[in-house]
Amino acid sequence: MKTVFPTAVITQITKSIKNDYKLTHLDNKDFDKIFNKCINLYYYIYMKNMDLKETNYFVDITSATFHKLSPAFRIKGKRYNYRPMLNILNRAGVIIINDSYSSGKYIKSKYSKSYRINKKVIKNSELSEVEIDTKRIFSDYRDIDFWLNKYKEHNIIIKKAYQIEVNLDKAISFMNLNKGMELKPKSIKKKITTKEGKSFTKTVLDTRFLTNERILKYTNTLLKFYFKNLWFKVSDEGRLYYSLTALPSILRDFIEGCDEVDVVASQPSILATLVDCEAYRYDIENGDVYDKIGEGDRSKGKHIMFSKILFSNKQLKSGEYHDRIELLYPGLMNQINIIKENNSLWELLQSLEASIFVDILSKMDIVEYIVHDSVGVNNKNKQMVNSIIKEIYNDKFNLNIQLN
Repeated sequence: MKTVFPTAVITQITKSIKNDYKLTHLDNKDFDKIFNKCINLYYYIYMKNMDLKETNYFVDITSATFHKLSPAFRIKGKRYNYRPMLNILNRAGVIIINDSYSSGKYIKSKYSKSYRINKKVIKNSELSEVEIDTKRIFSDYRDIDFWLNKYKEHNIIIKKAYQIEVNLDKAISFMNLNKGMELKPKSIKKKITTKEGKSFTKTVLDTRFLTNERILKYTNTLLKFYFKNLWFKVSDEGRLYYSLTALPSILRDFIEGCDEVDVVASQPSILATLVDCEAYRYDIENGDVYDKIGEGDRSKGKHIMFSKILFSNKQLKSGEYHDRIELLYPGLMNQINIIKENNSLWELLQSLEASIFVDILSKMDIVEYIVHDSVGVNNKNKQMVNSIIKEIYNDKFNLNIQLN
């Protein structure tokens, strides 16, 4: 099923299903069945209201019609029909049921229960809409037990990931209202062709915008997370990749009750502990490295640092970027080149970073989630977590860091 619905309706129906004590045993496949049935019934009532060209009127719908719309089905051996689905919609507040009906063998003027959509749910929301493609949202599903068994050492953060709630209505509304906004630039590999016809690949800083295509992509990622169709993967360096790391930072702002704390230039900061360069260390501890390397352009400085130095296994011994860094931090490039003779620098830095965020911070009760060099925390715990992160970096690396 692929239909556009008011986001507020999706949110209310989801909450109503999750709050039904009779349905607490549902896995995502079962949830998909229930959710689809509810959506179909809501959509039918909505369209019947539209046929009348007035959503304030109740429409009569017979039980035979409902049986046809939502045939009985089974979940874990238990039989369900349309009635529990209508109860879910009613508790969600997205429909209103007129119970003043009459039936019976000896009653002359019989009429059925009648129904209409509840416009208040939509009016009290951000008025955003979202396209629901249940086949896509619930595809490749693995339940929480699968991930807990696969990554036993990460059970704490996995369990927390399933408890995180996103304000879907506000997130969708934000993207629609800010369509076309400039996003953080990203380093990408681009194929370059010279006048002579020779081709080569170059890493460039790509300017990105919130286009319709990107909104659709972000929405599907968001919906998968919202409906808890999550995935997890641990890299060889110990880094944790999962549904939350795939969620763009502009959408993580809509995680309920959380603030995000991130280390400024985390991996370049760790690099400062592997080399002996006072000027570099000074700028790291003052949060100025990206600005200095980018000559005032922070994004450009970050791009140069990661694409040309940290993420490249090639030794940089000459050229514009080598000379710029050598001028700022004499001797730094030579020390980095020596490290690269026997190590993959980016793997080493990511491993050391993961030893903090994955091995330590993700296991703390006051940390709600991690995203590489960032943590999500309850608003009231933010200052405490700031102190803890600074203390860990100081104890482990004898390094003072900056936080955002």
